[in-house]
Amino acid sequence: MIRGFSRKIGFAALSILLLLGSVMSFPVSTVHAAVDGDFQYEDNGDGTAIITDYTGDIGLSVVIPDLVGSGLTVVEIGVDAFKNNQLTSLTIPNNVTTIGQGAFLDNKLTSLTLPDNLMTIGRDAFKNNQLTSLTIPNSVTSFGIGAFQGNELTSLTLLDGLATIGVDAFRDNQLASLTIPDSVTTIGQGAFQANQLTNLTLPSNLTTIGVDAFRDNQLASLMIPDSVTTIGLGAFLDNKLTSLTLPDNLMTIGREAFKNNQLTSLTIPNSVTSFGIGAFQGNELTSLILLDGLATIGVDAFRDNQLASLTIPNSVTTIEEGAFLNNKLTSLTLPDNLMTIGRDAFKNNQLTMLTIPNSVTTIEEGAFQYNKLTNLTLLDGLATIGVDAFKNNQLTTLTIPNSVTTISGSAFINNPSLTDVLVLSNTVDFESNNIFGGSSTNLTLYGNDSSTSQTFATVNNHRFQKITAELADLELNIPGLTFDPEERTFNLTTNANAVIVTPTPVVPFSEVQVNHALVPYGSGSPSIDLAEGIVTITLDVEAPDNSTEQYTVEFNVDHTSPSIDLTASPTTPTNGNVTVTVGTDGTGSAIDSVKWATGSQVAGFFATGGQVLTGGSFAATVNGTYTVYARDEVGNESVETITISNIDRNVPTIDLTANPTSSTNGNVTVTVDANANSGISVLKWIAGNEGTAFFATGGEGIVDNEFIVTSNGTYTAYARDSVGNEAVETITISNIDRNVPTIDLTANPTSSTNGNVTVTVDVYAASEISALKWAAGNEGTAFFATGGEAIVGNEFTVTTNGTYTVYARDNAGNEAVETITISNIVRSSPTPPTSPGPDDEEDSPEDSDPHTIISTGPGVIIIEVAPRDIKELPKDNGGNKKVVNLPDDVWDEIPKLLDDDRPVIRVVIDDHLPDVELHLPGKRLAELWDINPNVEFDMQLNGSSFQLKVNVLDLEQLATRLGIAVDELNVIIKISALTGETKEDFILAADEQGMTLLSQVIEFQLFVSGGDEWVEITDFGGTYMTKSIVLDEQFANRNYMAVLYDPDGRTFTYVPAVMARRSNGQQDSVIQMPHNSIYAIVETDRIEFADMQGHWAEPEVEHLGSKRIVRGITINDYAPNRNITRAEFTSLLVRALGIKTDRTGAGDVFKDVAITSWYSTEVEAAFRAGLVSGISLTHFAPEAQITREQIALMLMNAQALVNDESNSIEQLPNSLTSFTDASEVSAWARDAMSDAVASKLIQGMSTDRLAPAASATRAQAAVMLHRLMVMIEFLD
Repeated sequence: MIRGFSRKIGFAALSILLLLGSVMSFPVSTVHAAVDGDFQYEDNGDGTAIITDYTGDIGLSVVIPDLVGSGLTVVEIGVDAFKNNQLTSLTIPNNVTTIGQGAFLDNKLTSLTLPDNLMTIGRDAFKNNQLTSLTIPNSVTSFGIGAFQGNELTSLTLLDGLATIGVDAFRDNQLASLTIPDSVTTIGQGAFQANQLTNLTLPSNLTTIGVDAFRDNQLASLMIPDSVTTIGLGAFLDNKLTSLTLPDNLMTIGREAFKNNQLTSLTIPNSVTSFGIGAFQGNELTSLILLDGLATIGVDAFRDNQLASLTIPNSVTTIEEGAFLNNKLTSLTLPDNLMTIGRDAFKNNQLTMLTIPNSVTTIEEGAFQYNKLTNLTLLDGLATIGVDAFKNNQLTTLTIPNSVTTISGSAFINNPSLTDVLVLSNTVDFESNNIFGGSSTNLTLYGNDSSTSQTFATVNNHRFQKITAELADLELNIPGLTFDPEERTFNLTTNANAVIVTPTPVVPFSEVQVNHALVPYGSGSPSIDLAEGIVTITLDVEAPDNSTEQYTVEFNVDHTSPSIDLTASPTTPTNGNVTVTVGTDGTGSAIDSVKWATGSQVAGFFATGGQVLTGGSFAATVNGTYTVYARDEVGNESVETITISNIDRNVPTIDLTANPTSSTNGNVTVTVDANANSGISVLKWIAGNEGTAFFATGGEGIVDNEFIVTSNGTYTAYARDSVGNEAVETITISNIDRNVPTIDLTANPTSSTNGNVTVTVDVYAASEISALKWAAGNEGTAFFATGGEAIVGNEFTVTTNGTYTVYARDNAGNEAVETITISNIVRSSPTPPTSPGPDDEEDSPEDSDPHTIISTGPGVIIIEVAPRDIKELPKDNGGNKKVVNLPDDVWDEIPKLLDDDRPVIRVVIDDHLPDVELHLPGKRLAELWDINPNVEFDMQLNGSSFQLKVNVLDLEQLATRLGIAVDELNVIIKISALTGETKEDFILAADEQGMTLLSQVIEFQLFVSGGDEWVEITDFGGTYMTKSIVLDEQFANRNYMAVLYDPDGRTFTYVPAVMARRSNGQQDSVIQMPHNSIYAIVETDRIEFADMQGHWAEPEVEHLGSKRIVRGITINDYAPNRNITRAEFTSLLVRALGIKTDRTGAGDVFKDVAITSWYSTEVEAAFRAGLVSGISLTHFAPEAQITREQIALMLMNAQALVNDESNSIEQLPNSLTSFTDASEVSAWARDAMSDAVASKLIQGMSTDRLAPAASATRAQAAVMLHRLMVMIEFLD
């Protein structure tokens, strides 16, 4: 450093002054380094100081002071001052203007703020640190070599003011994006080498891009500003450029500047006159535009690209070695001023045609070897053809111009099809005997007598032909002409429309003209039209020795095609063959061939097809088009078609329709629809199954196209058309039913009762019952035409003794009645009060209304709520609500009927109201819970139901929460059928997701109230509650799905549900869910995956897919054979069980389940439900492939969760003993695997192999899940 050097000078001067001082006694001052804390510094003598060394602890965060010593301002950090101290953080005071060489070299700085007044940054100042981001202040105009090399920069901000970016300044960092300010004019060597740049903006005033400046980056696109004139060696080597715009003022492109990129197209501006070796080597160029101005194309300039077509501008005079080596050129235009083509310049391309301009004097070694040249034109001016110049091509002929003086060794070796070489020079120097090695064994050299070419041919055993050969050896190719070169005039009869004449003289370099137009050797003349009549063609031939000859060919042209007449017999309808007679006329030329074929054919077909006509006719056996072909002796052809349509061998068609087709007790009319091409002549019918022969004499005629049958059985209809074709058709009648229904009536009870009597009705009929009624008294069938009450559920209830009549009518109209007498109803009159009291009142009119009835059924207590117990009360928010409070006498009766075999209390409310609340007093619930802890209330409203397991409610805790006693508690079950805007929003959201509503939209709610407080209970702690929604029978075969609806998010979630048929023809969708919400039944599209067609798991996968439980990897593909991960299977299980998930994960369950992962909420929900555990206390391994034994444990956990029991199946035998690898089941999974196998949820991979640790595919996982859902009745 200059400052350091001046200090040494100062000490030398001081020593001299001291010596002088000993003699002269001059006073002097002493200069030395001072210390301030951890910093050594030097006084600059002007109130400023330089920090020269750091003596503090390594590995710290360092704050460099603003002032040192006696108030000296720190303005400079000296050479190596903080080098290799492992500093992690640094604060530099704002007065520092200079940072010396290596000042902070080899530390561990991760962040750095440079002072605003900094001007100079020395060489290696911050090299080998760990900086990730940096801003260079605008006070800095340049910095030394490697100033920030070897950091970890991903962000760099350069401000206006910087002029030059030094050598290796930011080399070996991790920059991906960079904008260089417009003040920069020069980017030094290696400045940004070995970064990760994908985005680069260069400054508008930049003139020079240094050597390797951006080498080893990942740039894909680049625009270089117009100010740039020089791009250095390797400046953009080894990037990924696919797009490049070069500036119009660019003059120099350095060696390998853009080598090893991925450019596909490029335009070189006309300011560039040359570029360095390999400048664009190793790209993927398919398009290259070179503009006028370029003089030289350098060595390897465009080597190893994919150019297929190229035009080189006329300004180019030199193409150097390997310039276009290893491309795919099929088309090449060389410039008119080109002089030299360098070694291997166009080697390894695919050129087939080439013209070397007359400006070229030298073609160097291998210039065009390994192409596919078949046509090569060398013009006068060429002097030297180098070694291997045209080696390994496909030349057939070659002309060596008179200007060539030297042909070097192997110049045309390995052109195996080369047969003719014309050498116009008599003195050409053949430098090797192997010039034409590997050519055809029939190679002929053509030249003058006593020329060097004759000598070369003789020495190398090639044939030699003087170019003054006789014209009598001419060969002439004209179709149909036998040519004799001794003759001069020829006659030919032809029907051709045109002719091409191909002359081939023995000396291939003779000149031939056809009708005075030059025809190149081996080529044909332009097409010559041949009009009807006489056409003459002349051929003029001139040999290389200028001798000439003329030939004349006269054509007699006949274009008239033969005529063909066709006649068919017979022409009336027939079920036999038709004979076609053929007449032909050559109209000038004799007929040479006549053929026929079925179908409409063109003349070309008969070149190999068709049948030769014999006897002047042929037989047509079927209807259709037939073609006849004729050709005359000169080749004129014609075809003629005839259509045969009168052959009718089609039997009549008979359609039989019975009316009616439903059950009837009358006759059935059979309508006969018979059709035939030739018209129906006979139509008959007969009972039984008969063939056509029967109707020759048997059968009854059909009148008006119908007949009537009076009994069930098979009947045959017969038809014959006008040409004799016959057909029969049968119909079976089985719907005539004249048997009346039978009715069995059973009363219950039959012993004395003070209640009602239920009469059960069993009806049997051959046809389905269409009407079932009852009436009091003894009535006949006529009464029930307008009278009687419909019987619902195959029973009716009678309240008084007497005779009752049941009526049945089937679909055929048959009727029956049956009576039953009831006499066991005994109701005693109540005992009147002994004397009237003050509170006695008249019975209110309400007392005559029906009362709420309590009865029992199998496993259930049934309470049918009377309208009198449904009260209309005001809502808190306005409007009214319907509330059911069971009467006290009903509550008093329930404990008498409740037992272990009858734990369910069903409250039936047939009110047809939008919503109803059922109020259950806490005191009553507590009493019932004491009797049977498993007591359940099943509230049914208009078919929809909600089943409450009382034991999920902690009544004591709920009362405490509300600040009341249990006796003051009220549990409210509310079922609401949504209407109005809420329902419309549901329908709209469902439609947007491809769903159709099939049922009511029901909201199930549970409240607990007391005093003035209430709470809603939406979740039952994992206990599944049964709910049901009624579904009309017409929707039974739809692809239905039960869904939970979230109105806030307008989303739908699959809900486990199965269908149960009701007695009235409707169906219930029975839903199992551990929480309340809004539910409905919707129809969805059936899911079919293209890659599941024919797959063994297709039914299960597509069933689960149609329920939206499993999803494909795309709309059409499921990927059944792909292994499934732990996260994927957990998500499947959560969806299948309808477990509620939070909208976002908490992120507090497993360390490897990130809150942002798609599966976080499902994994957390499954963990809290007890379905899954981690591979450790802190890790879940979500992306690991799940094993079969892990699936077994999850399935049995799910079964236990749903059934509220331990995850083992009671009394199942050890089902693993039949598997040879049973010992491989992990101890923690043994019970679950045994139960899963016994339950047939999991099967062996083979008869004796379980493979517990094997991964499961998506198909296997879906099938196992499907089995579980069917087993636990979550899926039909």
